[in-house]
This record gives sequence, C-alpha cells and structure tokens, in this order.
Amino acid sequence: MNLELGGKTPMIVFDDADLDAVVPLLAAGVTTFGGEFCMTGSRILVQRGVADEVRTRLAGLLEVEDVHTDLVQKEVFGPVATFEVFDTETDAIARANATEYGLAAGIFTGSLNTSRRVSREIQAGTVWTNTWAAINDGFAEGGYKQSGIGRLRGPLAITEFQEAKTVVHAIPPFQA
Repeated sequence: MNLELGGKTPMIVFDDADLDAVVPLLAAGVTTFGGEFCMTGSRILVQRGVADEVRTRLAGLLEVEDVHTDLVQKEVFGPVATFEVFDTETDAIARANATEYGLAAGIFTGSLNTSRRVSREIQAGTVWTNTWAAINDGFAEGGYKQSGIGRLRGPLAITEFQEAKTVVHAIPPFQA
C-alpha cells in the first residue's frame, strides 16, 4: 500500500553547475504535465553566485515572473515555482528541508562530494543529481514527512504484499 500526498520538490542549483544543462531541466521540472505531477520541481533554490543568470535564463524560457512566500508551503498542482537564493550548502539544505513535504529533490552541481553530502541531508524519498524525474521500476518511490506512507516499485514495494511472522519457542535445555 502506498499513500502519496504531495511534493514541493526543491531543485538546488550550486555555483558550479552546468547552467546550459540545468536551466532547461528547471523549466521542464515545473512545466511537465502542466505542473500536475507529484514531483514537479516547484521550489528552485539557486546559489547566489549564479542566481541572477539562472533567473534571467529561466524567465526567458518560461516568459513569466511571480513569487509569493505562501507557495513554499502550499501544494499547487500546476506550473508554479518559487525562486529562492542561498549562500551556503548548509543554507541550501535548510531551505530544501523547510517544508512539510519530502517526496523528491534535485541537486545540480559539478561536484560529486557536494552531491553526496547534500543527498544525505535532504529529507526526501528520491534525490536526483544533475537530472530530474529519472524514474525506473527498480527504484522505490515514496516520500518522507507528509509526502506519504509506503513505497511504490522496487524491492521495498513487495513488502506490502508479504506477511511477517514472529515465532518464539521456549525450549528446555537440550538433552543428549
């Protein structure tokens, strides 16, 4: 059984990310299926050093501009995203986790070490690095916090169809 209740997926862009590859993924992350997708990249978090460039490129692709702080917490099933600027890795993690949801997250960086550190700290059931919405039948899908209970697909999903049993025997000492 799986109960999936929403996302608010943060898409975290670090200064060393390949913006030519990242910006189209950010646009796709908020517009795919008209934003009516539980893993919509609805929270764009960009490190200060590239924030203006990402904002300009993204606005050019999307041809829109609006941000309201309530959107960080409320589930909007449509092509709406917030744009937040962060300074440090610790700040990015805190902002990414500052929601009651935890279905998925995206990390965009040129550093495997950054990806590994941030992935461990993000409170989400799925974390992608330098991609978005990579889903496979072998991957368990489900969220943390208010993003649901249980897992779809993958080895963890089969546990929903299994019955566990605990058996305890009080056996007297072995006699030869």
